[in-house]
Amino acid sequence: MKHHIIIKFNSKADKQVLIPEIKEYFDNAYSIEGVKKVEVFTSSMNLRNRFDMMIKIDLTKQALKNFEESKFYQTWNEKYSAYISKKTIFDY
Repeated sequence: MKHHIIIKFNSKADKQVLIPEIKEYFDNAYSIEGVKKVEVFTSSMNLRNRFDMMIKIDLTKQALKNFEESKFYQTWNEKYSAYISKKTIFDY
């Protein structure tokens, strides 16, 4: 299955710092059993009505549960939630 996290940063976010940091952070998602592939995309347009980043994770259904219950996910939320104004999750 595919798990997408689509993010719009808030005005406190320094995108020049956060984007590479988040990309590096998600390299560690492979430590969760069942995670097959992680890709991080950034928007090619810097417009007010566009989201800034999309994280696409290919994983098994069980891995999604493992991901959401993991220390990795908890740390992700604790460390980066303060910089996110909107977040959309889409699974298929």
